[in-house]
Amino acid sequence: MMSVAFGLLVVLLCYLSLRRRVHNRTRALEETPARDEPVRPRPSPLADALAQLVGISGGVYIGFTALAGFLKLPVPDKLVLGGLQFDPVAVLSLLAAIIQPYFVRHRS
Repeated sequence: MMSVAFGLLVVLLCYLSLRRRVHNRTRALEETPARDEPVRPRPSPLADALAQLVGISGGVYIGFTALAGFLKLPVPDKLVLGGLQFDPVAVLSLLAAIIQPYFVRHRS
């Protein structure tokens, strides 16, 4: 039961993060002045948000792994949350990517 609740929490957090990214991206596209360029197909804001989430979490994972290796920090092999086993660096990277859009200030 605990693992189901944990899984639902992760899905909810990812959904909220993606929703915020879509909002940020849509707002940025609306404020971009139109130019006299040929029309190009654009991916949907959801596709952009998902690509950003995966890209940011992957970049953070690489950075954390390199930092832990450089500083010779002991990192456990597995983290057990709700009966499920995870890579602790991956969990930390995903959490950082999930909360990242809430700290980005939109330039106006």
